[in-house]
Amino acid sequence: MIAMPYAEAAAALFERASLVLSESALAMYGDGGKVPEVHDHIPPKRPPFLAWCDPLADMDSTTGGATSAEYAKQFTLHVYLFATHAKFDVARESVQRWVNSLCYGIAADATLGGAVDCAIPRMSDAGYDSTPDKKYVVAAQVDVTCKVFSACPREFKELVRNASRG
Repeated sequence: MIAMPYAEAAAALFERASLVLSESALAMYGDGGKVPEVHDHIPPKRPPFLAWCDPLADMDSTTGGATSAEYAKQFTLHVYLFATHAKFDVARESVQRWVNSLCYGIAADATLGGAVDCAIPRMSDAGYDSTPDKKYVVAAQVDVTCKVFSACPREFKELVRNASRG
């Protein structure tokens, strides 16, 4: 069965986010900050501390250069981080800590466990607002650009090679 790089990368990113945004990982910061619920979908009722790993890739492109006869594929996955709290500093510090942990967690193994050849995180957007019940919502978006250096599975290469031989 042929694996799709998007699905493998999204599953690996979800696993990595679950690990580095866990209570034990965030305890390394010392002061016991807030721990988000990590989801691979938007939950029907948003918890006050949420990390959502979007499983749908976008910004897909194919370029030459992997080898003289192969293409490289590049696509982006997104992680959205939300903290809602009565104290602005608690929400802000939580999201900043999560962004930091997510980037460190990807840097620790930039292949996402072998799902891609290279994953590069960057915080692409952040902001905050207040709610009618006098709480603050702080949010950030981390884009993870994934690169796969051999864009064509072996099975497709064999299919084309066998067809061209007659």
